[in-house]
Amino acid sequence: MEEIRIVRDDAVEFVMDGNYLGDASWGITEASGFGEIDVTTTTEKYAIGDGEAVTSEYVGSRPLEIEARIKHSADYASGRREALRFFLPKRTYIVYATSHGVTRWIAARIEKMKCPDPGAGRPVVLNLALTCSDPYWNDTDSFGNDIAAKSGGMVFPYRVPVGGGFNTGRYLYSDNVSLDNGGDIPTNIIVTITASGEVQNPKVTINDAFVRMILSMESGDVLVLDMENDRITLNGVNAIGKIDKESRITDIELPPGNSQITFSADSGDANMSVVVNYTPKYVGV
Repeated sequence: MEEIRIVRDDAVEFVMDGNYLGDASWGITEASGFGEIDVTTTTEKYAIGDGEAVTSEYVGSRPLEIEARIKHSADYASGRREALRFFLPKRTYIVYATSHGVTRWIAARIEKMKCPDPGAGRPVVLNLALTCSDPYWNDTDSFGNDIAAKSGGMVFPYRVPVGGGFNTGRYLYSDNVSLDNGGDIPTNIIVTITASGEVQNPKVTINDAFVRMILSMESGDVLVLDMENDRITLNGVNAIGKIDKESRITDIELPPGNSQITFSADSGDANMSVVVNYTPKYVGV
């Protein structure tokens, strides 16, 4: 591991690196849980014959364990105080791990922290155990594609839980766009539809699954289909009850590789601006 940077929910950072000559005062001596995943499989015996049928597979939370030491004796006291003040219960953290030049992030909480006073002149050691309820690592680039733009457009919001983003251009107008998920597993999406005029019953389709809303939109209305948090809102108000019963909302996700996404409406599809945000996810870093 080249570097582990941990950011607390108040934006305070704690940095450890794998190089004794690096700038961080803490050096990583051991790290586990970064490149593996634990799958629980449930099976059921066949009524006739040998073997068992797989009935379910479940990926639980990801445990991370880190051991680090302060590199220089002059920093023993101040470095230990830094660790004790930083790793606190009931706080949330984002762990950024860099290996072979690739950086991924994951949300975490403290399960155990141990940084005892070793006595005068002896190295200070930090032992840290973290729990990540979502076991998958996230790309540091989240992608936001405006598939209905009428002039240059593609956005790359740096979407971590605190949000953010910046514009780099736009696709030309198209109601059918190919999106690429470069991650290891399917990922959820957030679709934002903004009306510049009247739109009747907007619909978004990804591959063979679609979500159609039975509602009318006027200029300035914003419809958000948030598949990450199972939430649909129109101008910030819950609109989950407006879903067409034929919609396959649970199947709306981006599998690894290329997917086709289209948008339409019973009328007014030319008045729709459709932005799709997604974050590729990985099993390890």
